[in-house]
Amino acid sequence: MQLRKEIYNLLGSYHLKSGVYHFQRNEFAQAIRFLRKAADNVPEGEEGEGPTIRFYLTQTYLSWAEASEADGEVEEAQEACRKAIELQPDFPDLHYRLGRLLDLTGKPEEAARSYRRATELHPNYVEAHRSLGFACLRAGAAEDAAEAFASVFSLSVDAIENPYRSGLRALDSGDLAASEQAMRAAFLRRPDLFDYHYRRGLRLLKAGSFAEAVEHLESACDLGPRFADLVNYLGVAYAELGRTEEAIAAFRRALEKNPSYLVPRLNLGFTLAQSGQPREAEEELARALDIQPNCPPARAKLEEIRGARKGP
Repeated sequence: MQLRKEIYNLLGSYHLKSGVYHFQRNEFAQAIRFLRKAADNVPEGEEGEGPTIRFYLTQTYLSWAEASEADGEVEEAQEACRKAIELQPDFPDLHYRLGRLLDLTGKPEEAARSYRRATELHPNYVEAHRSLGFACLRAGAAEDAAEAFASVFSLSVDAIENPYRSGLRALDSGDLAASEQAMRAAFLRRPDLFDYHYRRGLRLLKAGSFAEAVEHLESACDLGPRFADLVNYLGVAYAELGRTEEAIAAFRRALEKNPSYLVPRLNLGFTLAQSGQPREAEEELARALDIQPNCPPARAKLEEIRGARKGP
């Protein structure tokens, strides 16, 4: 979940901007303090900046969990992950991450509950089904393990067969680029390498090493599922490198996967404006306001575009 740099300055209140600033610097305690103050200032009964605040609070807790795990503080990582789930209980990846952390501390029954919740929210989440199966084995739940592994088998076959068939159709029609993309999706999936490239790409993106970030995020796209967040991250890296057309295409792909996702919608609107496509930008920013009516960056950019059109 990443916005382009120029959007951050338009986020709104001082506390929200300060929270995002500290989040970007991995200063998690300070980020949480400012973001909670921002939340306290949202008028009761109004959405206001609420969705944006929840988004960054969730990301702060998630980043804190990752940093704690890297430092060997797994129980602290679990607590941070639980805080993120309190804010966004319908995000399957958060439940999957908590399950993995619980697995690390030898709690297979609790881990299985988290993995199962991830599969309930996202039935095609093959990694969660796989981890659920192994957690059930460790917990002695044979029937549940068998059911989980049956799901893994079915989803794994589909993950190869569907893009393979699509690749064959593209070959028949002479579309070699589409065929290559489909065959990569069918035969180059490597969850272990995907996780490495995905995490490495995110760290590099956050550090501002955009060219290296692109290399790893493109590799992640080749090796695993192209979910909305991943493609949005890739779009941000492209945009910061001035690879505008590729950025626009990436943001559009992210929105194909999740049309109601505000972040790539904003990124797309700002990138279209930067590339000299004001009418298309205006359409995307208007759609962003449909998602979040009180979105300060969308409103500010729309006013700028419309003002430029009217002239002095």
